[in-house]
Amino acid sequence: MEQDELLDAIKSWFIEPLNKTGCRYVVVDALNRPKVFDFYLRNDSFFNYPLQR
Repeated sequence: MEQDELLDAIKSWFIEPLNKTGCRYVVVDALNRPKVFDFYLRNDSFFNYPLQR
């Protein structure tokens, strides 16, 4: 679960009020595999296009 914790840290850093980096979205390009999909869906990610599933 180290990857989950790392992703949580990155997400919390970017929503912090004092963060002035201008980041609004995190875009990820990943392999089309069920294990990869499960990881991102478990971490509240979503698909931009329905055909990506």
